[in-house]
Amino acid sequence: MLQIAQRWMCVGNGEDPACVAVGYGVSLRNRCSFCADGHEAALRGAGLRGVAQAIREERFEWIEDERVRKAALWGYAGMGEAEEAWVGAAEEAHFANRVANALGLRRRWWGAADVMGLGLRWREAAAEVPGVVATRVKSHVRAWHGEEPGPNRGWVENYLADLSRRERAVARLALLTAMASHQVDRMVVDAFREWEAEDGKLEEVVNWGAWLGARRAIDRARSGVVHAAA
Repeated sequence: MLQIAQRWMCVGNGEDPACVAVGYGVSLRNRCSFCADGHEAALRGAGLRGVAQAIREERFEWIEDERVRKAALWGYAGMGEAEEAWVGAAEEAHFANRVANALGLRRRWWGAADVMGLGLRWREAAAEVPGVVATRVKSHVRAWHGEEPGPNRGWVENYLADLSRRERAVARLALLTAMASHQVDRMVVDAFREWEAEDGKLEEVVNWGAWLGARRAIDRARSGVVHAAA
């Protein structure tokens, strides 16, 4: 699974270790163990086991290479200024984290053969959803300041309570993917599938939610604000 994660996220031994450190930090903050494991394996493969440990334990002073240390601090805590390449790495990680969490890759909802085709439409992320769903989801994501929405899904259920069951199922999946992808579970996916049984529709809405959330996180990061977690 780690090799699949590395290929899926386009990380590997040849990538800039500073960018991999950024992706690892972002993935840890977003609670995406699937992506974090892939980035950690890439760091270890590059002989940077100590860098992975330092980021994981929040002991950035252990990182000897100044550039990698700065990248790790920016990726994990939003501290300091970022190179443009780091912003790109963070953008990819925020998107991949949300897709991986929402599709349950760590929990093996999908087989290994399915993983390679999922969540790779960053540039084409769009979804055909009811107008009221698009408006409601976009509005909430735009107003989000990166705080933890809530310890459980009560926040999203309250926000969507006035929508129809079908609209709630679609909006719930998209909004959780954007703002709290670690709260997506099989129940959320199954509720969506009651109305949209095709895998393509599931991927479409997950991609859209991930794109909205990742763009919001990066817009805030460019403004010098700590990354919004997923």
